[in-house]
Amino acid sequence: MKRLLKIVPIIVLFITNSIFSQSKALVVFKKGKSYVINNNQKKEIKINTILNENDIIKTEKDAYVNLQLSNGVLIRVGGNTQITLNKIVRKDNNEEFGIQLSQGEVLSKVEKDKKKKIKLDIQSPTAIASVRGTEFFVEAEKDSSTIAVNEGKVEVSSIDGSQKQTVEAGEKIIATFKEMKKSILETYEKQKFEMLQELEKTKKQNFENVIKQIEKNQQLIEEQKNKIQFPENPFQK
Repeated sequence: MKRLLKIVPIIVLFITNSIFSQSKALVVFKKGKSYVINNNQKKEIKINTILNENDIIKTEKDAYVNLQLSNGVLIRVGGNTQITLNKIVRKDNNEEFGIQLSQGEVLSKVEKDKKKKIKLDIQSPTAIASVRGTEFFVEAEKDSSTIAVNEGKVEVSSIDGSQKQTVEAGEKIIATFKEMKKSILETYEKQKFEMLQELEKTKKQNFENVIKQIEKNQQLIEEQKNKIQFPENPFQK
């Protein structure tokens, strides 16, 4: 009996991890050349491409990709940008997403939901931005990162955890390895948030059902391919 009690938590943990691993993201729009890299395999991204944890997304110059992580989380990956989907977790009333921004720019919209706890972390080379309901963008360069907020507020921590500040609507913070400086948004930075209107238009309703339907369609296509019998080559010995 004692041995059985020891096994049960392991089984529960395995089932829980399996549920978490099923969470996915979806490409809802794209422009220009962009790629997904997984297990050292590089494929061009298309609309309705399904993405998984640990996938790397790279965009070329003048390209961008709109990603949907759930019913309430939209991401626009700008040109010359590389991100990694570190965490995609949707379970019950909790959603947690983690993105590593190596370079470039990410524009995000996280909707407030009274029924769900939604958290998004974006980690750049010099800072970590954590949000629960807001509109913001993160721009990463080699030695500095800019976090700008249009709506709500963002908690920004230095990469080593030694500094932490709250950035509110209309503000931005520039984080280097040594310091974090807060200031007011400039006009050109405010204009970047106008792209959220287009991002919102590409949103899929009933997100998880859409994912399931796309996977089902892909499975049917593969089954049909396997059923096709090609005629024998009369010249082949």
